[in-house]
Amino acid sequence: MNTMKCIDVTHNYEKHRALESVSLNLPCEGLIGLVGKNGSGKTTLMRLSCGQLSPTHGQILTFGERPMNNLRVLPRIVYTYHNLHYPLHWSIGDAVGSYAAMYDTFDRAFMKKLMGYFAINPKKIARTQSLGQAALLNFLCALACRASLTLMDEPVLGMDVSVREEVYRILIQDWAAYPRALVVSSHLMSELQNFLSHILILDKGRLLVDADIEAVRQMAYRVEGDPQALDAFMPGTERLLRERGTINSADVVRGPLDAPAINRAQAQGLEVSALAPEDLYLALTRDDRRNQALEQLWSSSC
Repeated sequence: MNTMKCIDVTHNYEKHRALESVSLNLPCEGLIGLVGKNGSGKTTLMRLSCGQLSPTHGQILTFGERPMNNLRVLPRIVYTYHNLHYPLHWSIGDAVGSYAAMYDTFDRAFMKKLMGYFAINPKKIARTQSLGQAALLNFLCALACRASLTLMDEPVLGMDVSVREEVYRILIQDWAAYPRALVVSSHLMSELQNFLSHILILDKGRLLVDADIEAVRQMAYRVEGDPQALDAFMPGTERLLRERGTINSADVVRGPLDAPAINRAQAQGLEVSALAPEDLYLALTRDDRRNQALEQLWSSSC
C-alpha cells in the first residue's frame, strides 16, 4: 500500500486554484523532497494529505483511506511547519507533552536528548521564541513522533546555517534508523539533495515532476563554456534555459544525455553537470520571454 495517493486532485480557495489535476503515489518509505516556490501548492498538498483540507475535486487517500476526521489514519501522520503556534500560556515542555499525548510512537528519551543538545529550556514560554527557535522546536517534535507519514513544510525557515546543517544531519540519521515516508518542502533542497530518494516538483498547482532521484538527475544538465561552442552543441538537444554573459555562458538542456553526447561536449571545451532539484525547477518554469528581457537588460547596462 502507498503512503499517500492523489487521484486527479484539484483544490480551490474561493476563486484561487491551488492544485489542479494532481495525481501521484508516495512510497511507504523514502526521504522525499517537495520543490516549488511560494504559491505553487506545496502547503495545500500537505494539508490535504493530513486531512486538514478536503479536495474540491478528485480523491486523496492516506494509508488507503480518506484522512479527514479519520482516527485510524491521523495518529500515523504528523504535519509541521516553521511558524506553528501554540496556546499563549504553554511552555516548551507543554508543547512537547502535547506531541507525546497524541502519538504513541513519540520518543520522549530521544526528544530529551535533542533538547539538551540544542540547549532548549522546557520552562520557557513557547510563543516567546524567535522564528528560528520556534522552527527548531517544531522540527524536533515532528521528528521525535516517528510517524509513518511525516510532513515538514519549510521546516528550517529562520534557522541559522549552522543549525540547519545540524538538524538535517539529525534528520538523515533518524530516517536511516527509523525508515518512513518523510516529506520535506524547502527552497534549500540542495542541502538534502544527496540523501533524497524521491522528488516532487509543483508549479502553479500542477505537478511537473514525480520521480525517484536517479531519474531526476538525468532530466536536465547544465552545459557551460564558450557561447559559440554552446550553440554548436545545441542541434538535436532541447534547450530549457539560455544564459549569456561577459564572463560565463551556459545552457540548461533536457536529458538524458548519453556518453557520446557528453564526450562531444567535453571535446568542445564545455563542462557538463547535473542540476540540483531547485535548479531543475527554475529551468522547467522559467519564462523564455522573461529570460530574453533579462538578457537585454544586462546587455544594455554594459
